[in-house]
Amino acid sequence: MYKLFLFCGIFLSLMQNNAHAASYEAMMRKCREKMAENPPQISVVVNYGKLQYDFSKDNDDLIRMYKQLNPDKPVIGKMHGLTNVSPSATTDIRVTRQVIGDYYVCTTPADIKINLRYENPTVYILSSLRKGSCPYRLALRHEQTHLDIAFTAMTLLAQIIKEKMPTIIEELGPRITPLSDKSNIAVKLSNEYQSYLMPTFNLFQNTLIEQQELLDTPENYKKESMICR
Repeated sequence: MYKLFLFCGIFLSLMQNNAHAASYEAMMRKCREKMAENPPQISVVVNYGKLQYDFSKDNDDLIRMYKQLNPDKPVIGKMHGLTNVSPSATTDIRVTRQVIGDYYVCTTPADIKINLRYENPTVYILSSLRKGSCPYRLALRHEQTHLDIAFTAMTLLAQIIKEKMPTIIEELGPRITPLSDKSNIAVKLSNEYQSYLMPTFNLFQNTLIEQQELLDTPENYKKESMICR
């Protein structure tokens, strides 16, 4: 008799679990339909930061700063300038919550905003260079080329992210949670979008470094040094 009751209890538990799973899947389908009916607004905002120029650093200062930014790279010759751009990315999201069925809440993204920016972009020019001289203008042009590379790369990153976001949104989907769940689903979704975008952001950073290094080669330095002779 005990075994029979135990078997019946297990059987009823399995039936309840299957019914719960079926109910969840049905609610998820409805939730996805709601997201498809009202797709989120996507925006990618680029902030290049407020550019600053610093003409107070001597050669030792520039070398020390360069080594802080590039600990594994040697310093090639005397430094006439340095450009510091630090990219960052954040995700802001607004969601819509709707009760569906008797037990669930459907949470869908309403607005997704990706913020791309450079933190305090700064160009440093060697303090001993006489303003307006050929070496001064050459150093300024060299560092401004670094800036152009950085700003162009950020613009391209924004375009890539804008193209990727619909696929990411579809893959992550909406969220179904019990009515009793009081957790912040918007924060969770924001973190997941950020995680999905991280490989793209890392690729951007690596590509940016590679492009900047093409400007800082011994061959290019030698070519530039001939200009002011």
